[in-house]
Formats: sequence, structure tokens, C-alpha cells
Amino acid sequence: RLHSPAVQAFQQVASEHLQSSDAAKSCDAFATLNGQDYCSAQKLKAALDSGAESTNPAVYTFDHVFPASTPAPITVIVYGRLGTPALAAFHALLKPLAQSGAVRYVLRHYVPESVLQSRDRLRMSGYGVELAIKSTEYKAVDDSAVKEGDAGAPSMAKDEEDEVEGFLFGVLKKRFSDHKEDLRKFRAHLVESTNQMAPLKVWQLQDLSFQASQRVLSSEATDALRVMRDISQNIPMLARSLSKTLVPKEVRSEILSNQRSLKNYGVEEGSSVFFLNGMLLRLDAMDPFRLISLLKSEAKAMYGLSSVGITGADLQRALTVPVHSPHDKFGVDMRGDAVQFVNNIESDQEYGTFQPYLQQILYGVPPGHLRRIRKNIFNMIFCVDPVEKESIKLLKGAQDIIENVTPVRVGLLFVAGGGGDVDAKKHPGAGLTRVFKYVQSNEGGRAALKWLTDFYKAHESFDADDVYKKALSEFGEDIAEELFANDAEED
Repeated sequence: RLHSPAVQAFQQVASEHLQSSDAAKSCDAFATLNGQDYCSAQKLKAALDSGAESTNPAVYTFDHVFPASTPAPITVIVYGRLGTPALAAFHALLKPLAQSGAVRYVLRHYVPESVLQSRDRLRMSGYGVELAIKSTEYKAVDDSAVKEGDAGAPSMAKDEEDEVEGFLFGVLKKRFSDHKEDLRKFRAHLVESTNQMAPLKVWQLQDLSFQASQRVLSSEATDALRVMRDISQNIPMLARSLSKTLVPKEVRSEILSNQRSLKNYGVEEGSSVFFLNGMLLRLDAMDPFRLISLLKSEAKAMYGLSSVGITGADLQRALTVPVHSPHDKFGVDMRGDAVQFVNNIESDQEYGTFQPYLQQILYGVPPGHLRRIRKNIFNMIFCVDPVEKESIKLLKGAQDIIENVTPVRVGLLFVAGGGGDVDAKKHPGAGLTRVFKYVQSNEGGRAALKWLTDFYKAHESFDADDVYKKALSEFGEDIAEELFANDAEED
């Protein structure tokens, strides 16, 4: 049902087209060319051979257009149901024409009305309304004893397979088949006595979570989810029974180890978490359609790994490898001199129209806009190497933020090698970093950033000599030699 809206859209477009065309209503598949409908591939081929020009019908963004047929002068729209011989004949005719660029091949999914009427329709939310009538009449039924053959007998038999107070009634019924009724009464007595919510001591509640986990682990694999559901829904009534469960040391150690490892993901004790092949998924942002998309992507990755010979335990380990390593994260201390701030919202006159009160945070703003408060609340740090092309784009983006008076304080963290052991006359990144710091200390951060962007505009490609010549022409020989010396103060 994931793609049902698109399928319904195709069906609606086809229905609107058939309102003005009676010839194609009885066809399993048909093609449209120059406003004419053709129910057979032979007639469509004859029309194409006649050299008729296309009238360029409307093509929507959700249409399936053959990849190689977009710039073709003739547009043919095919309506049909996948898997039918009629659609296969049209596809066999139009595919080579689309690959050669002679025809623009558009396919729309369409199910004839006769086929829809011959089978039950699938009721879906948003496409129909269903009226359900429920009888509210009260009926007195004696359910104290379950007769053989009753509808409720299978579910009762399923419940009698559970373990109650240490008794496995499924095993007892097999061994003592002539005492089934007595065992049923004994089990009912145990359930009633167990379900009494008797007060428990504090020491009995200490390991209740471990004991509930042990009860789930000790059940059959096919019943584990059902047992966990029953415990979570009836924990007050089952607390006394759970308090008598013995927990092995191995289970306790495993649970404690899981708690310690999950704290790295911000999951505290008693919280729920959802992992899919090592990916942590947010339960509040998960829905069935997103889950289906994730399952499809994981299945695609599994198929790709298995096709290259990775199977079994190796395949499982490969799927659970984290994509983003936690060691890739790092922090930047903005209080030091390493970060060079270009602007200051609290003191720069360009932000004089902003309100200086923090109460503005409580007021609403249009979606996608930042609150214009004259405080350094929003900070954006650009970690750049002034030589790399990607960094040049980032610096130009920082310049746009400054020019548009966006309420964001911009800081630059240069990662170029500009230490004392690096010769700035041979290292362009070190030279640009030193010139930036010099201009910033004398004229301000805005002028320094503008100097960098102007240098990039004048030099599509540059080296260390270009940087030195630019500094020499603007600041003079004495300052340039001081900036590019190995013991420069700007390091």
C-alpha cells in the first residue's frame, strides 16, 4: 500500500481520459498519439510509420517516462496493467523507438473497469467510507465452562500451555490426559490466586525487571512476544508471581552490560529503543511507511552483499557495522583564539534594528526564519582550509550570511598548516591564514572575509607566490615580509 496514492492518481487520469473516448473503454491496454487511441500495437505502429507529428500532450511529474526518450519530438502515452500481453506488445514496440530517440515513451498504470468490478476492492483510508453497524444488545451467556467445539476453545487451549506458578500445564495435559478437567480447574485456581494484587515488600521489588525478563526468556521462542505483552499489560497482577522467579547470573550480567552500552546512545534504564541492523531509530518519528522504506533499503544491501559471496554470520556482521563512527565527532572551544569571529551581533551597527531583549524568544516567527535578537545566540563555525575548493564555497556562503544581515554570528576555524615550521612563501594556505588574521586585527573581521572572497574572485587557481604578491602590493614589502616570516605573530 506504500505506492497506492500514485496508482490511484494514474487510475483517475485514465478515467478522465476515457470519458471523452469510447473506443478504448473495452481495451486491456491502449496508447494515445495525437489525441487518437489505439488498442493494438499494430495500429499504433502504422500511425507512427505515417509520419504524423505529435501534439505534445500533458505529461505530469509522477508519470513513468522511459529514461532515453525525454527529448524525442513524438510523445506516446500508454495506459495498461502490468503483466498483461497487451501492454507487453506496446512495450516491445516503443522501447527500441525510445532508445533511438524517435519517440517519448510515457507509461501510466491503468486497470480496466471490468477487471475492478470482477474482484473485491481493497478499502483504504482516504479513498472510501465504510459504515459499520454494531449491535449494542446485552446478552446473558454462561461462560463459566467452555464446551468442546466452542469458538473460544482454541484461545483457551493456547492459554493453558503457559506456565503458572511453576506448573507447565501443557506438559501435564499430555502426561495426564484423563485429568484434563481437573488440571483446568487447578490452573484456574492458580490464576485467580496469582492475579490478586497483594502488597509486596521492598526487597521483592528490587529485581522485578530482571525476573520479568527471565520469564520472557524462559518461554518458547514462538510465545516470547505474547508473554512479554501479557507481562507488560498485567504487571500489577503478575508482580507476586514474578517475584518468585530465579534469575541466573548470566542473564543478570547480560542485562547490566546492555544498560551500560545503551547509555552511549542516551537510553536510560526503563526506556525503549528500536534498532534495525545497528541503526538507532526514533520511535516518535517512525511510521509504517518509513519502516517499509528502511526494510527495503536493508534488503537491497543484504542482496548486494550476498551477491559478492558474503553470507551467514559474515553477512550479519557486515549489516550491523555502524555507518558513522563515534570517533569522527569532535568539539570546538569557541572561547579560545583559534576561532576567528567575523561579526558580533551585540556590538555591530548593522544589527542595530534588532531587539535586545531575550523575551523575543517567546514570540512566534514565520517558518524557516530566525528570531532577530541582538544577542550572540546563534553561532555558526566554518572549519575551512583556504586552499580547498569546497572551503572556498563555504567562505562565500559565510559572506552571504554577513551581507544579508542574518542573525547568526559567523566564526572561521582555519585548518591550514600555518605553524612556525611551515614556510608561508611555499604554503598558500598558511599565507592566506596569516593575511586574514592581519586584516582582521587592523580593519575587522568583515574586511578580512571580504579580502579573502575578493582574492578568490580574482584568482580561479593560485599558489603561494600569488598570495605573497597580493600581500606585497596591498601592504608593502615590510609588512609582507613580516607576515610571511617563519616566526610571524599571526601563527
